[in-house]
Amino acid sequence: MRVLILRADAGGCAFYRAQEPARVVSEQFSEIDIRVATEAAVEASQDRTSHLTTVHEVKEDVDLIIVQRPLNHAFASMLEQARKQGIATVVELDDDFSSIHPSNLAYAAVQPEKDPGNNKLWLARTAGEADLLTCTTEELGKYN
Repeated sequence: MRVLILRADAGGCAFYRAQEPARVVSEQFSEIDIRVATEAAVEASQDRTSHLTTVHEVKEDVDLIIVQRPLNHAFASMLEQARKQGIATVVELDDDFSSIHPSNLAYAAVQPEKDPGNNKLWLARTAGEADLLTCTTEELGKYN
């Protein structure tokens, strides 16, 4: 089995929820090939007016794509296309971006009015595109 994990950042979130789990699985199951990256190879186009990306082909030779905290609009299109190509998809979520307190540093970064292409609405849409949603609490399961 070939797995691609698209990590959300280069900090603790990626280490504890993507890189370290991938290392442990690789050590215990030699038949599973796991790669952690920041992006996937795709064929895509961008709308000139909306600037939104449409993915036409996922060029990764994988059986499963796991996306961590997919706030960017392109992930929804990528997961939709991956599923059409027979690639299983998972969204990994560890925070409730729909109810971040305004005093939190992350609050402004996930508001649709601040960035229409990178926000909490795309996270919800991408989670709906995934075959499976994994999350740290039952409450986070509301995204699926």
